[in-house]
Amino acid sequence: MINKCGRERFEEIEKVSPKQKKIKTKTHSIKNYHQPLNTHISVIMSELSSFLEKKVHVITSDARFFEGILEGYDKSTNIILSNCIERIIYSKDDEEGENQEIPLGVYIMRGNEIVCVGEIDDELYKSINWETLKGHALKSTKNPLK
Repeated sequence: MINKCGRERFEEIEKVSPKQKKIKTKTHSIKNYHQPLNTHISVIMSELSSFLEKKVHVITSDARFFEGILEGYDKSTNIILSNCIERIIYSKDDEEGENQEIPLGVYIMRGNEIVCVGEIDDELYKSINWETLKGHALKSTKNPLK
């Protein structure tokens, strides 16, 4: 069952802009990677709960980069983002490409496609010029079949 995902909650999400929410900086690390799978999943779930209703960045296994407000998640680590945007950042070598920001609104992401979820540091976020930012493409995190 997904946390906080009723019709009333989605109506409330659409009324609140991300500027009206205060963002705090918090860092987390997951310890004891060698624990049984069920224990490892419970650690991940408890970490996600601290990000609820906060602005986060998400990187997916196909190297896509999203940001939005984490509104809910379930035991399969599927997540719901509100005010979600996808950022497409081109490399220094790609002179034709201009960085893009694609608004997606409320967006549901499958847990098995998520590589990383991190809370946004508001001061650092405001200091980044997303239009001129260039970088190398993220490599895929999927293991090739042999």
